[in-house]
Amino acid sequence: MNNCVVVSLAQAIENLYRIFATYEADDLSPANPRSMDAPKLKDVRAAVLAKPLRALDAEDLLDYYYLAVDHIGDADDLRHFLPRLLEVIVSPDDKLLAAEHLPTLLASAGAATWPAAERLAIATFAQAAARLLPPEIRSHLLKMSG
Repeated sequence: MNNCVVVSLAQAIENLYRIFATYEADDLSPANPRSMDAPKLKDVRAAVLAKPLRALDAEDLLDYYYLAVDHIGDADDLRHFLPRLLEVIVSPDDKLLAAEHLPTLLASAGAATWPAAERLAIATFAQAAARLLPPEIRSHLLKMSG
């Protein structure tokens, strides 16, 4: 059942920032210390922690997006970055972050078990960004609302 409220994309994005505002990404430790070498970890950390969240662009987020949860950080770190990741993914200027990676990333983070408000915020975003997401990705995100 889809419980999404129809909102504009800008409203959906602001809602994501509000819902996920309590999460911080202070450390970004390796998820598995053997899965990433120290220089790469340092580079990823530097790229995503050097600027305020809303100032990060696709290039800043690129390595983190593909390494999050399985190699660096945890689900709470992902929650911190998720509003910006989603905002950048639907940006007409972004060609680096493939929306097709979202289901894998969210599954790795256990998003299906996140609180209902978080899942609903993601589904509401998917509805608002319908024309900007591949249909199968939109469908996957919409199912998160329960």
